[in-house]
Amino acid sequence: MMDKFLFYIKKLIKDTLMTKGKFSIKRLAGISGFYFAIIYIFLPVINKHFVPFDWAFWGLISFAGASIGMTVWNKKINKK
Repeated sequence: MMDKFLFYIKKLIKDTLMTKGKFSIKRLAGISGFYFAIIYIFLPVINKHFVPFDWAFWGLISFAGASIGMTVWNKKINKK
C-alpha cells in the first residue's frame, strides 16, 4: 500500500516539475514557493510563539505565482 502511494507521489512530482525529461527551474521555484508559504502560515500550530508576517506569506505566494506565470508565458511565446 505504501509503495503504491510513493509511486504516485513520485509520478506527480515528475509530471509536475519535469518537461521533456528535464527539471524546469521556474516550475520548481513556483511549487516550492507555494509549499513553503503553506508551511510558513501553519507554523503557529506547531510553535505557539511563532508569529507569521502577512507580507512574508503574500511575498511567497506572489513569488510562486510569478514563477508559474513566467512558465506559462514562455510556453505561449514558444508556440508562436
